[in-house]
Amino acid sequence: MRIYLDDTAYNALLFWLLEKNKFEVVSAFNIGMINKDEEEHLKCATFIHNSILLTRNIAFAIRRFNFTHKGVLIIYDFYDPVKSVNNDKILKALKNLRKQVEENGITIENKVFPLNFFIP
Repeated sequence: MRIYLDDTAYNALLFWLLEKNKFEVVSAFNIGMINKDEEEHLKCATFIHNSILLTRNIAFAIRRFNFTHKGVLIIYDFYDPVKSVNNDKILKALKNLRKQVEENGITIENKVFPLNFFIP
């Protein structure tokens, strides 16, 4: 599974954890896409890297795009430390999603989901 971390989702530890767990990862930080708008990130994730976009930018929940994409996963953070989504929870959610895709054939293509939905 290919994951594009936009500039709101990227951190070095998360990047390393994902790679260690056999995700193909590209980050906005590593390819010079810092401070770009939502559409630019999604186009880069889709057309250049063929990846699912991972973001903390909730604007994706209401934006509509006029092109097909691999999917958007939004990390919803909470001010409650118990509900907060840390790197371990992100990894668990992505592993769960990968399993659902492989075993049950679900797709997130052209959809926007809260990543939190996939936290086991």
